[in-house]
Amino acid sequence: RGPVLIHCAAGKDRTGILAALTHHVAGVSDDDVIDDYLLTNDPVRFERRGPKFMEIIHELTGRTPTEAAVRAAMGVEAQYLAAAFAAMKDQFGSLDGYLEQAVGLNADTREAVRAHILL
Repeated sequence: RGPVLIHCAAGKDRTGILAALTHHVAGVSDDDVIDDYLLTNDPVRFERRGPKFMEIIHELTGRTPTEAAVRAAMGVEAQYLAAAFAAMKDQFGSLDGYLEQAVGLNADTREAVRAHILL
């Protein structure tokens, strides 16, 4: 019991999808899930981490990426999450179908998670 931290050092997309699925389980509306996902694009995040990201790319490749390229790599678009959700729905019929068949969270487990989140 208690708070949970979802973190991936180099996986904003995996982390974002996991957070979005967690929101779905909690009953958050699709529009609010997208709005939360788009918070990844916070300009302060780029200001804080962008220069280091550019430096690492330069060290690894000998080339300096443009700021626009780094912003694109560090950012997200609503269509990214929409495409991930569409693929889950196409293959499993629904997000709940994905959670049950691919992840192993049946309806009872999802309800227990929802109740825990909404305490």
